[in-house]
Amino acid sequence: MMALKVPTKRTQPFLMRVVVALCFLASLLWVVSCSMLSSWQSTPSSEGSQPAAIDDFVTYVQVDDPESFYLYSFRPPSMYAQTSRYGKSHYVPLLRQVSSELAAHDLSTLLSSDMFYHSAGDSALEFELRVVGDTAEIHLNPSQVNDKTQMYSYIEVELQTLWATLTQNCSYIKNVRVTCEGVPFKSPFEFVPPLPETDDQGYVMDDLNLPDYSAVELAELRRNIPYRQVIYPVDWVIESLPEHYIDIRLQNSIRFLVNATAWAPNPVLPSTSFTSVEDADPRFIIDTATMFATLISYVDWSYNDESLLSEPDTNHATLIPLQQSTSDIHGKLKEHVEAAAKLIFGEDVVCRHQPSTTMRYDEYGGVYLYRRLGGYVRETIPVITDLREDTDNYQLSVYYVRIGTEPYSGDPLSYLDNEGNLLPPEMVPDYCRQNLPEHRITLAKHQDGRLLYAAHILPEE
Repeated sequence: MMALKVPTKRTQPFLMRVVVALCFLASLLWVVSCSMLSSWQSTPSSEGSQPAAIDDFVTYVQVDDPESFYLYSFRPPSMYAQTSRYGKSHYVPLLRQVSSELAAHDLSTLLSSDMFYHSAGDSALEFELRVVGDTAEIHLNPSQVNDKTQMYSYIEVELQTLWATLTQNCSYIKNVRVTCEGVPFKSPFEFVPPLPETDDQGYVMDDLNLPDYSAVELAELRRNIPYRQVIYPVDWVIESLPEHYIDIRLQNSIRFLVNATAWAPNPVLPSTSFTSVEDADPRFIIDTATMFATLISYVDWSYNDESLLSEPDTNHATLIPLQQSTSDIHGKLKEHVEAAAKLIFGEDVVCRHQPSTTMRYDEYGGVYLYRRLGGYVRETIPVITDLREDTDNYQLSVYYVRIGTEPYSGDPLSYLDNEGNLLPPEMVPDYCRQNLPEHRITLAKHQDGRLLYAAHILPEE
C-alpha cells in the first residue's frame, strides 16, 4: 500500500496561495455571469423595441444652432386669396435669439414675442414639456384651453407655430404629441385648418409652406409705395377759442395733432406726459402714427364690378405677396407709419414698431393690420375749449365727447352725453367743462413753422 503523502511545512504556503487564487477566480466568474444574465434579460427581442420607461424623459429641447433659430409663425390662408398659392396656410420664419436648451417657459416666451398675435405683456400658451426620444410631448393646461379657445382659436395657431418651430430647429424631434388631461387634444374649430393626427400619437406637420418673398424683398416692394397724408374732415373738432385763433394753417395743424389722440374705443392717450419726443411712450407714438397712415389694399380688383374698385393711389397689386404673411388684403405699411410719426412728432422721432391699441403688427411683412374685421369706428372726438400761446408752444384744454354718428357716413355729427342722450352742438363746450375730465395738450412750435405734438398732461385725480 502506498503511503499518503503529507505536505511538509515547505509546501504548505504554496498550496494556500493556490487555494486563494482559485477562490478569487470563482468569485470573478460569478460576477461576470450575473452581469451577462442581467444584460440578456433587458435586451429587447428582435420582434420590436420596448417603450422607454415612464420616467425616462427630459423637460427641455436641444437647439441645433442657437444663432440661426427661427420661430415659424403660423399664418392661416387668406379668405380673400385670388390664387391657390395664396389660399394655403404658411409658416413665416422670424429670427430669434435663444440659448442651446429651451424649456417650456422659454418656448412660451417665444410664442408671446410674435407680434402678429400678441402685444407686449400678453401671456402665451402655457404647457408642460416632456421629451422622450424623438417625441416632444406638449401637455396643455386645461383651464387655459377653455379660456384661449374663445378668441380666434389662438391656441391652435400657437400649437401650429410650436409644432413647426420644434421640428425645424431641433433635428432629432420627429414627432410632437399634444395632450390635454391625458388625452390627445382635438380642436373644436373649423375655420383654422385642423392639425392632422395619426394613431392618437399627436400631430404630423403638413407641407412647410414658406412665403414666396423674403422679408428683404417685401421691404423693397413697400418702399415703392409713396406715403399720402390722411386728411380728416375739419368738423371732427369743434372749438370755442379766442378771437386770434383765425389762421387756417394753425387751425389745421391743431386739428391734425389733436385728432391723433381721439380714436376708438377710447381716446388714445400716453401713459405719462413728456416734454421731448425721446421721452414719449413708444406705444403712444405708434398709436398716433398708425391713425394717420393710409390703409393700403394689395389685391387685384380688376375682375370685380367697377363699384368695388379701390382708389388708384391706395390699391397696389404689386404688394399681393403680402397676403401670405398677413392673411389679409389691407394694411398700413411700416414706412407710412414712420412718415406719419415725423409729421406729428418731428424728424427725430424713432418708431419702435409694435402692436398698437387697434392694430396688430406683422414684423415679417412690415404691415399693421386691424385686430378685427372691418377695422374700428371712431367713438369720440376732441373738443378744444381753450388755447393759450406761450413763446415756444401752445397749451390746449381738450375734452373727449362721445359721438353718435359715423363720421364716414357723410351725415352731420351728433354728440352724446354720458347717458347716451343727444346734445345740441351749441351746448357741447359747456357740457364738457361741467361733466368731462379736462386734458391739457402741449403743441411745440417748430422752427420751420410747423406744430409738433410735444406733451400731454394727464388730468389730475
